[in-house]
Amino acid sequence: MMDTMKKHWKLFFFEGVVFSVLGILAILMPVVFTFSFELLIGALLLIGGCVQLFRTAQTRGIPGFIVSLFSSLLFIVIGILLLAYPVSGVIALTTFIAAFFLIDGCAKMILAVRMNLLQRWIWVMFSGICEIVLAVLIWHQWPSSALWVIGILIGINLLMLGTAQIIIALEVRKMVGEL
Repeated sequence: MMDTMKKHWKLFFFEGVVFSVLGILAILMPVVFTFSFELLIGALLLIGGCVQLFRTAQTRGIPGFIVSLFSSLLFIVIGILLLAYPVSGVIALTTFIAAFFLIDGCAKMILAVRMNLLQRWIWVMFSGICEIVLAVLIWHQWPSSALWVIGILIGINLLMLGTAQIIIALEVRKMVGEL
């Protein structure tokens, strides 16, 4: 892997810059990225459901046919609903994210208490607290938070990914000796 990184560090650097720019754009235009993501999810569910339905129809006699049929129809219906009603879809996805943060944050705090014999258990607790704070912030401004939460989260993720890739690419560049 390191040989590939050394050979293509400029490509990794460029990719990091692209991710960072996309992350900054998502943070600056969270509504655009929120709805783009929601529509992408809708399209992927619709396409995936249609492919699964086609495969299910071709394999009617296998065990699990009814479950597969139900699953494919569920994907199709949810995909159509997300595409047809993007505002409702964004609200639903944001509600899911807030609920996830709340549940996962509580689970991490419980885990941290159980890990209290370990030296760095407090970081797990801190992570759980941060997730609960995020959930509360989302709920506090709900439903208006639905317009920007997903875009901001995508932006932060892309910016962190891009920054990490740039840092790694520059470190590899030093190893190659191209200063």
